[in-house]
Amino acid sequence: MKDMLLKLAEATGPSGSEDAVRELVKKELAGLAEDVRVDAMGNLLARTGPRGRASKGGHKVLLMAHLDEVGLVVTNVEKNGFLRFSPMGRLDPHVCLGQRIRFTGGALGVIDAEPVEKPGDLKIDKLFIDIGAASEEEARKTVRPGDVAAFDRAPAVLGHRVTGRAVGSRGAAAVLLQTLRGLRATPHEVLVAFTVQKEVGSRGARPAAFGVDPDLALVLDATATGDTPEARRMEVSLGKGPAIKVQDQSGMAYPALRRALAAAAEKAGKSVQYEVLETAGSELGVVQLSHGGIPASGLSIPTRYRFGPTEVVDVEDLEGAVAVLTQFLKDPVDLSF
Repeated sequence: MKDMLLKLAEATGPSGSEDAVRELVKKELAGLAEDVRVDAMGNLLARTGPRGRASKGGHKVLLMAHLDEVGLVVTNVEKNGFLRFSPMGRLDPHVCLGQRIRFTGGALGVIDAEPVEKPGDLKIDKLFIDIGAASEEEARKTVRPGDVAAFDRAPAVLGHRVTGRAVGSRGAAAVLLQTLRGLRATPHEVLVAFTVQKEVGSRGARPAAFGVDPDLALVLDATATGDTPEARRMEVSLGKGPAIKVQDQSGMAYPALRRALAAAAEKAGKSVQYEVLETAGSELGVVQLSHGGIPASGLSIPTRYRFGPTEVVDVEDLEGAVAVLTQFLKDPVDLSF
């Protein structure tokens, strides 16, 4: 699990530029799933298990994790060679300050800011990127408006924990891959979707869910924690197991699926937590509103310092998520309220 996470977190993939991450996942899917394909949005789709809506409680089950990470896009090049940019996803200007970034074309830059009187005055429009150019002409030889970048921060191991940019969402993708690797038998047709452009409005999730038309869906993603000093109150901590989603800003989880995940955790002998995420959303909302409505829930990875260059996850939480998800897929699922 740790090796898989480190491999996925090494790749740069801001929204709309997920190619490198998608290729890594596609290679990992070899031998684990069938009908591997990329749709018109760039989502990576595959399937395994018996085809169709199997008997004895089997369903078409969609498992979803996203490939992209927060990033930035250049909006204009100034005469002195500095770049201005717009965020792609949730970028805290205080977190950006002093960070090194890497463009998808390979160029490096550093972020700094105009002077401000008070810390609260620091906004994205006060920030700029320095790529080492002395003029607009020189800068445009390397970077142009529309070019995208992400934090340039390689993952690192902290004991049984891992830190780095996007390790929460890439951890969710690693959980999905490891679950497929260990899944021996299931009554369900398992459809997997590694989606794009989640950080800019869950744009890949909607066509992915609509295209496969599942009976139920589980969304895997990172979630916040409430276990750091003076953190916002939240009953999720690092190292206490994956979190079963109750609700977030995008929607509310289907009750029968919450119960099924809890039962799977008990059967697998794994601890779980319950996620009420007040400050962000997920792909849950767009999935459950697809077609005539899809019963959906989520299994989330507790993640400290989300959307920054030094997120922290616990590998034991990832392994617990694999165990819970694997057990869930072994059993029939009752979708009645």
